[in-house]
Amino acid sequence: MANKDLDKILARLAIYALLCCLLSASAFAKARNFANAKATLKQIYLDLGQGAWEDFYCQAPFIPKDNRLEILPSQKYTPRISSKKVQYIEWEHIMPAHRFGGELKCWQDNQNKNNKNLPKNAKSAKTSNSAKTTKSAQSSRKSCQKDALFRQMEGDLRNLVPAIDEINRDRRDFEYAIPPSELEFSQYGACRVYSDFAEAKFYPAEYSRGWIARTYLYMSKKYGIKLTDDEEYIMHLWDKQYPPSKRERAIREAIEHKQKWEETMQVLDEAKKLHRKSKNPRKKPYKNPRKLRNVFR
Repeated sequence: MANKDLDKILARLAIYALLCCLLSASAFAKARNFANAKATLKQIYLDLGQGAWEDFYCQAPFIPKDNRLEILPSQKYTPRISSKKVQYIEWEHIMPAHRFGGELKCWQDNQNKNNKNLPKNAKSAKTSNSAKTTKSAQSSRKSCQKDALFRQMEGDLRNLVPAIDEINRDRRDFEYAIPPSELEFSQYGACRVYSDFAEAKFYPAEYSRGWIARTYLYMSKKYGIKLTDDEEYIMHLWDKQYPPSKRERAIREAIEHKQKWEETMQVLDEAKKLHRKSKNPRKKPYKNPRKLRNVFR
């Protein structure tokens, strides 16, 4: 392709980018890691208005306050651990980091390193393993921060939802599961979720199961993450049982619009880099044949 043709394409892309900038804040173009993704999502929810200001697991209302999203007292959620501490929104990965990062080399290398440091008489109980897995996952996440694919998955807007910080901590990286029929959902007041610390499982409310399922299926398809047999069964079941609500559709559409815009900006950045390289090619060493011969004398 001639440089003139490339210049025309870049000019058109630049005009498109400028129009998009006028229609939306430039911060939406920066969701390339977890930190930027959180800022982007906060702005998306604020722009959607109060109809979207509910946490994911309990549908408890929240409001923006002092640069944070504060949970309002309501009958929809009662803290599991009684405290006067104000609860805030944290951004929860529906598919946890150990699931989308576990197959990466950076994660596995760190896991192997941690396993070597375990004492020989380490307990094998599930409760003990749960705590160890959480600490190990946190360590592995730090080890993978330089991996471009991990950062992309960690900052994927479609896999992040607003969750009450206590429930975010309690859920950890527990797998989602179908609750036993006799289970009493009493941990968080009227909130219909349950953190099973003994079995390292989390039982979500019916109104969030479809959203969870569609997110798992999306992450699996986009990044080639192989789901377990249990995950395949549960996610396909929930996807059919619980179709998307109007609220889910509205939030997903807003997120997809912003993420597509961010991906467009990434492509534009790469095109600009290639264009600069084509205009300023590196000088080849030993251009003079006489000098080249002198090197080998």
